[in-house]
Amino acid sequence: DDQVYRVSLEYQYNDDWMFYTSWGEGYRPGGLNRFCATRIESGLGNQGDVNIGCEFRSDFLEATELGFKSTLMEGRMRLNVAAFWQSWDDFQFSRLDTSISPITLTFNVGNAESNGIEGDFTVLLTDNWELSGAASFVDAKLTSDYRRNPSSPQPDAPAGTDLPRVPEVKWNLSSRYLFNNDWYTQGTIVHVGDSFNTLFDGGTIPTQRLTQDAYTVVHASVGLNKQDWSAELYIRNLTDERGDVWINAVNWDSRVMINRPRTVGVVYRRNF
Repeated sequence: DDQVYRVSLEYQYNDDWMFYTSWGEGYRPGGLNRFCATRIESGLGNQGDVNIGCEFRSDFLEATELGFKSTLMEGRMRLNVAAFWQSWDDFQFSRLDTSISPITLTFNVGNAESNGIEGDFTVLLTDNWELSGAASFVDAKLTSDYRRNPSSPQPDAPAGTDLPRVPEVKWNLSSRYLFNNDWYTQGTIVHVGDSFNTLFDGGTIPTQRLTQDAYTVVHASVGLNKQDWSAELYIRNLTDERGDVWINAVNWDSRVMINRPRTVGVVYRRNF
């Protein structure tokens, strides 16, 4: 038995500025890996001293956030910014290791943290032209060594190792222009920064720890809004950029999942 707590404080400085802070706890429950009937005879293959048998433990999160929400330019701009600090104990990490089981297993890999800053804005540049965007900068890493075999002299993932599939930088920018005859045009740029595909190198070519390179995609659309219907012609991924969404490092073979290629379509909506 245990309790988790959360407290928050807000301060409305004036009609345009609100500052806030919060602190809270959370957890993900532990459980049993589903591989008990299918595992190899040697069990978990020395995947950590707390992973004997089928059980993995709860992990616990402590999070602090500090930020503000604002309205600027006489109501024509909204700006929100927040900084956050998160720390985990007994961080749960799910991974498929076919040398142990054909089913994804969850392990407790030690302690980790994720700190960063994020924000978003929307501004009316003119009565017909809107610009909006958002960005995040995140530093997520282990804060303790992880060894699959507790007796190994060197850790598989030492403290300071970046957590997988967490880009340090992500941002998007969108612009929308409304014409006086109900037509509009819109363009969006989305950027995803570098990240790693897995926590540690598995020792074979298909299970290597690799960098998933940054990529940027562009979307464009033109449309018409009427009182009871609307139509839009869109192009997703205008430049046909092929980004590595995930380089699979937990399978029998090498696989790369990419983003959706250039897609052209028409949307029609009717209000009844």
